[in-house]
Amino acid sequence: MLKTKPNRLQKAMSANALFSFFSGMIFLLAQDFLIPHIPMPALLWTLFGVGLIAFSAQLLFMVKNPARAEKLIVSVVFSDIAWVILTFIALAYYQERISAPATALIIGINITVTALAWFQAQGYLEQRRK
Repeated sequence: MLKTKPNRLQKAMSANALFSFFSGMIFLLAQDFLIPHIPMPALLWTLFGVGLIAFSAQLLFMVKNPARAEKLIVSVVFSDIAWVILTFIALAYYQERISAPATALIIGINITVTALAWFQAQGYLEQRRK
């Protein structure tokens, strides 16, 4: 069986899946380190971690199923954008409770998520033009 080379959308979704999986694992395994910097209850860290891992699994499913990816990619891009907007709102609201290193980390994560959303959108648009 010949394997086809992954297209730009599949590569972007794979990168997002990898980033989301590792972020989710950090949320689950490093709560004791994270909570002093971003004081959220452990249950929220756990829910975010599990959610990111589930999101990662969905993305991998989409990589393997291009027809499903075409139907879901717009919602994935909007989910990424919503993540960025909502975390910036939370950062602004809770700024006095969040440490400076955590603020820098949140900004870095949001830059990464924005880039992933952009690459996914570009991959989707490229496929639609074909």
